[in-house]
Amino acid sequence: MNAALGERLGSTLAGWLQLWLAAIPAALALLALIAAAALGVAACEWLLWLGARRAGLPVLPAGTLGDWIAGLGGLPHGESHRGEPQGVALGFATVVAGVVFAAAVAAGAANGREFPGGSGAVALFPLACALGYAVAAERARTPEVARLRAATASRILLSAPAWVLAVALWARFGAAGDPGLGGAAGGAALWRGVSAAALVWSGLFVLPGAVAETDRAARPWGGDAREESGAVRLLTGAAHYTGLAVVCLLAGAAFAGGFAGRALAGGVALSAVAALVLRAAATLPRVGPWVRGGPGWMVPALLLLALWAARAPGAA
Repeated sequence: MNAALGERLGSTLAGWLQLWLAAIPAALALLALIAAAALGVAACEWLLWLGARRAGLPVLPAGTLGDWIAGLGGLPHGESHRGEPQGVALGFATVVAGVVFAAAVAAGAANGREFPGGSGAVALFPLACALGYAVAAERARTPEVARLRAATASRILLSAPAWVLAVALWARFGAAGDPGLGGAAGGAALWRGVSAAALVWSGLFVLPGAVAETDRAARPWGGDAREESGAVRLLTGAAHYTGLAVVCLLAGAAFAGGFAGRALAGGVALSAVAALVLRAAATLPRVGPWVRGGPGWMVPALLLLALWAARAPGAA
């Protein structure tokens, strides 16, 4: 009996090992896809920033690409020489892990592989980001740095309800394309536009990095520019653009009516441009407060839309 149990255990472990080995190429392909998408969105923002500078618009100066990539040198060594405890590294690792989880769920949905709980599970990644910033704030070296990190955690948490509602509505009615907004083609087109806009607007403000700060929101490379550590700026910048790529992918799918079809690429590109325009608008004196307050007033609007959808004929 012991021999049979050992043989069964060995076959089970061998099966798990084969699964893990078979998943390595897919994981590497996923990482390459995430990196390419993040770099693509970052390049689009850089081009828009450069065009604004050439046109004479009053945009902020940006660090060079070399300064941003220089943070790679600090990743293996930590930041203990700056007087910050190891808990700060754990906090920012949680931020990155939350964004990687969202990217894995979105990429799986795009490939037809649903995560347990559905693609709506991507709505949970802001909680990990907020938790990571809260841990980093609690372990901060100075009160000023702690306030900055706590403010980012608060911004993410306050914007999360709108993001969760937008993702839930998209996950529930994304395939149908029309939650009772008039039926026929007109209602479906209206719903797709509303869903994509809600995903972009709310998703922009649950991202890590520089998003809602009036003096930093239009600054390319997206990382926490006030962080002293170059490695932290690199990590939050990479997480920022990876999360923005996920937001644009979901919004593009909502706009195109799904992950299949030629319209997806156009929807993703349109969503990326809309996100970058919204971020730039957040720095303007007149419309900036209204843009930054969008996730707040969006919640009752999305709740009303959810009630409308629930009462619509044919809603399951």
